[in-house]
Amino acid sequence: GTNHLQVEGGAVAYGDGRVGNHSLSLGVGNVRVFAPDAALLNFGAGQDFTLEGWIRIPVGTVRERMTLLDKRDSLTGVGYMAFIEHGRLGMTVTDSSGATFTALSMVPSGN
Repeated sequence: GTNHLQVEGGAVAYGDGRVGNHSLSLGVGNVRVFAPDAALLNFGAGQDFTLEGWIRIPVGTVRERMTLLDKRDSLTGVGYMAFIEHGRLGMTVTDSSGATFTALSMVPSGN
């Protein structure tokens, strides 16, 4: 089917990835890819979920925080976000009460 991805800030190409030809190459600069809101991206309280992906950040890339995935309500902040911060992979989840949980783990250099 059609995924209706929207691209901002540059070009995106599909290429060989770890699992077939399903990788996105975002090129150089601040390229962002948006997927429209969909019910299957919303999981309820107490439901297990898995986010899986492979990223390759070019050597010499320095950013305080690089957002990988952001599914938060722009007004309430409710939702989830995955990011890399100072070389650590992180995940933040905020519920409807405003409670926020953040976890960080180290990402070995070159992996």
